[in-house]
Amino acid sequence: MYPFEQFTERARAVLTLAQQEAEAAHHSYIGTEHLLLGLLREEEGLAARTLRELGVVCADLRARVGSAGGEREETGQMMFTEHGRRMLEGGLRTAVRWNHGMIGTEHLLAGLLADPSSRAVRLLADAGLQPAAIAERLFVTMGFTDPAAEASRYAPALDETDEGRH
Repeated sequence: MYPFEQFTERARAVLTLAQQEAEAAHHSYIGTEHLLLGLLREEEGLAARTLRELGVVCADLRARVGSAGGEREETGQMMFTEHGRRMLEGGLRTAVRWNHGMIGTEHLLAGLLADPSSRAVRLLADAGLQPAAIAERLFVTMGFTDPAAEASRYAPALDETDEGRH
């Protein structure tokens, strides 16, 4: 399904932490909101550093995830939502585009930002953080020479009509 062997140790830890977040919230799926919490909880990665610099606090985000999502009936194996899969695929595409051999937390965050209709992006937007600002901060952290130009690829307009589970 996904080439998890191409994920760095930190990126694999994000997946484990995301599953723990979903389980703690009694959700039977792993959505972008859980992956975002996983990115924050993996404290050493570029994604966590970027989000912390922007003032994102894991406990605050977790409270909003718990209040925004309903409990789901347990179905056995936990699966990624459609938007969660898009985030992982976006991370892979980003790593390939940047000619990086492994998928790190920075690629996962970029993949998340590329899907503006995801629940995680909406939670960040509700906290006053737009995808373009997050992307630009990520690319500054990564040392890009023109972070604003690169960030513009990750800042499509939010679709205000999409209210589904993400």
